[in-house]
Amino acid sequence: MEAQGLLGGFLTERKRKELRLARSLEERHIEATRPGEVIQIDTFYIGKLKGVGKVWQYAACDAYGSYGLARLTSGEVNAADAAAFLREVVVPAYKRAGHVIRRVTVDGRSEFKGLFRLACEEPGIERYRVGPHRPWTNGFVERLQGTILTELWRPALTRTYFVRLEDMQYALDAYLRYYNHDRPHQGYRLHGRTPAELFGSPAS
Repeated sequence: MEAQGLLGGFLTERKRKELRLARSLEERHIEATRPGEVIQIDTFYIGKLKGVGKVWQYAACDAYGSYGLARLTSGEVNAADAAAFLREVVVPAYKRAGHVIRRVTVDGRSEFKGLFRLACEEPGIERYRVGPHRPWTNGFVERLQGTILTELWRPALTRTYFVRLEDMQYALDAYLRYYNHDRPHQGYRLHGRTPAELFGSPAS
């Protein structure tokens, strides 16, 4: 990984401000009474991996109990990869746990149009696009992205030289097992419980 892409370029000051705003306002704007009622999806640029290219993180966070899912891709962010993330990662996880996905919220970027819109329509999922300059309306997944950055990528990338996307995905999957099943979450929804306690435990 290139140092600029990993450390300096990971999180701009504007993005930091948006994340802080999202944390302070998320409680006012999101209502969900069960898993799958509202899922927030977002993309995040990690950096450039030598021999692989640009690395992006697609993440989903359940607004009811903060259950998180994520996948890494290389190249340019695009609607085909966003649609594949929904079809191959998000929808199967919810089916295994016995939940029905009602709505996904996304921002207005191009990766959440076209093929992604069709991937939502096929199983009858409502796609809701949040307004510009309103990061708090997708605040849960923004916060998840920031947590993965702080707790996984920043420390991991100072001690590990990744040469394959698969190795990074392995590290991400291990972190998400910890995040969902072992890491107590504070706040008005979880009160010290883990996301898996509210979501259930789909098979890995």
